[in-house]
Amino acid sequence: IVINLDAKMGKGKAAAQIGHAVMHVTEYLLSRNLSLYTKYKRNGMPKIVLGAKAEVINQLETDYNNIFIVRDAGRTQVAAGTLTAIAFIPMTEAERDISYPELKSLKLL
Repeated sequence: IVINLDAKMGKGKAAAQIGHAVMHVTEYLLSRNLSLYTKYKRNGMPKIVLGAKAEVINQLETDYNNIFIVRDAGRTQVAAGTLTAIAFIPMTEAERDISYPELKSLKLL
């Protein structure tokens, strides 16, 4: 999961956006890839949360079509439609490094 550091969100708001991202991924896995969901669950459902500037997140959105986008409804801290987070399907570190090399350079949140 990558959080948009340029979106001015408090910790609670960021946590909510991470929750939305997790739900998008979970719904996808349950409806389209049950075997990956089962493997993910069996391995403790690990998550890594990274932070990136909006420019990097927008580039990831442009470069990859197999990611999940979280845009805020605009009811509290950020404007409606703000891209707050993106998420990827569960993967190993090796898969990440091959498929999404850009993620390796981002910092943990």
